[in-house]
Amino acid sequence: MEIEIVKSTLKGKKYLIKISTGETIKLSQETVFRYGIFESQIFDEDLWLEILYDALEQDCYNKITRLIANRMHAEGELRQKLYKANFGKEVIARALQRAAENQLINDAFFARIFVEEKLNTAQQGRQKVRAALFQRGVKKEIIDEAFANYEAEFGSDAVLESLKVLAEKKWRSLKDRDELPKRKQKLLAYLASRGFEAKLCYMALDFCTGDQDSDNFDFY
Repeated sequence: MEIEIVKSTLKGKKYLIKISTGETIKLSQETVFRYGIFESQIFDEDLWLEILYDALEQDCYNKITRLIANRMHAEGELRQKLYKANFGKEVIARALQRAAENQLINDAFFARIFVEEKLNTAQQGRQKVRAALFQRGVKKEIIDEAFANYEAEFGSDAVLESLKVLAEKKWRSLKDRDELPKRKQKLLAYLASRGFEAKLCYMALDFCTGDQDSDNFDFY
């Protein structure tokens, strides 16, 4: 079967292509000019299907570039968003491969920047940061490497020092009318909610109170 281009109309950034089967298809300007899709042109069915597939892959790739323009993404979270946008598995795989080849996505670099920003600026604990990376589809070995790189650059005590600043600020904000044990519980619960390990939470509590008996208090 042959496909004839009956009408081609530019609408916004895309062309509305009416074909001899009666269908109207929306194609990007890039696809139209690449394949010469103009009125009265005739394509055999196999080539036309190839054109449609390439156009779909280009749309998927364009979606990736728009997402990355807003902020960095891990490959896994891009994949999730593309599925939600109703792109097929094979189309997504090819578009992501193209993005990786063009150095638009790199999970190792993403994880390293993410860890540094969340630990230093957002003052989140390692557990919360690690969970967030897992949720974004980053592999365990990449996450481990990102934390190792962080400690190599900032030192093994960097998280604790940041936690002390956060804990001291929170401690001062707790109301004096609460009894001391209650204030300690509130501080521990707050620090735990930000993803800090129990050992570090108790060390921060000791720093704020000068109390060496903090192990007697529970988070909740």
